[in-house]
Amino acid sequence: MTEEKAATTTEPKKYNKNMKQETFTSKRGTEYLFTYPGTFYVQKNVMDASMRNGVQDTTLLNEAIMQHILEGDYDWNYFDKKVATKDRSESIAVRDFDDTEVTYNFKFPGFQRIIKLQAEATADDGSLMTAEYYKGLMKHVITNEEVNFSYWDHHEGYTEVMQEADLFIGTIVNNSEYQEVMTAASDFVGKMFR
Repeated sequence: MTEEKAATTTEPKKYNKNMKQETFTSKRGTEYLFTYPGTFYVQKNVMDASMRNGVQDTTLLNEAIMQHILEGDYDWNYFDKKVATKDRSESIAVRDFDDTEVTYNFKFPGFQRIIKLQAEATADDGSLMTAEYYKGLMKHVITNEEVNFSYWDHHEGYTEVMQEADLFIGTIVNNSEYQEVMTAASDFVGKMFR
């Protein structure tokens, strides 16, 4: 009986023939179904709902896409789990002023945190506020507990470590199923607004 119940919850929904849909297949071979529930609905619940202070917030936009466009049970956690264990952490060694080698450890904080980190460091004009962004990297990506702005007053390697931490999360995002699906879903919505 439990098997029957599990099978019924995973069956695809039945759709009105007037719904506009598209199936997207990721590079990994996973199929995703996008549904366009209507212009007013999308404008209100996806486009307008993802605005914050007159600027589109990527975190809110992607949450709205997962909730209203992407059919199925998808959330941040689903896409986080798609990142291979071997890609979730990295370390670099940097020479300090006294010629000792210091190891800096990076961890994958999850896609939602990465997108929020970028949003929190973006000025109203769209430019990146480097101090805020680096503060976020030190708090959420670099796992060495003592690393903060005061730490760098007494250690070398600040720029190198920040650039490597940025490259670490950027590589994960750029190679991810999350980025691939969100880009395809955004393109799908964009086509409907033409």
